[in-house]
Amino acid sequence: MRKQWVFDPHSGGSKVSPSRKIQVEQRIRKFADQNFKGRGDKIEVRFRGALCYVALYIEYKDEPDREDFRFPLCRLRHFDIDRWSISLFLWSNEKYEPTMFPSGEWFGTIEECLEFAGSFLDETEF
Repeated sequence: MRKQWVFDPHSGGSKVSPSRKIQVEQRIRKFADQNFKGRGDKIEVRFRGALCYVALYIEYKDEPDREDFRFPLCRLRHFDIDRWSISLFLWSNEKYEPTMFPSGEWFGTIEECLEFAGSFLDETEF
């Protein structure tokens, strides 16, 4: 059997440059400020190669015995500034699972990724 190349939107990608990291983080924080108010206290953005990890923190300031909670939202894979694939964090296996957007597309903008990942916050109890 002959091997055939198949495009996989959840592998490869291009490394996020330092200047692009700043731009991406600003867009993520702006979106979170506008859309995640009341759902979390702060957003964490980390980069590793072509990947961008986004997590939401819930701080329990009124409950000193309760530890702050880190809620991983998604892992984005960079192909271009407005072309990202998304993997959602699943608590059932504690891994990021490649996901297609509800539109049936494999790629979206940063804001589309966050909107999709954030749609699951409404169904989550902290």
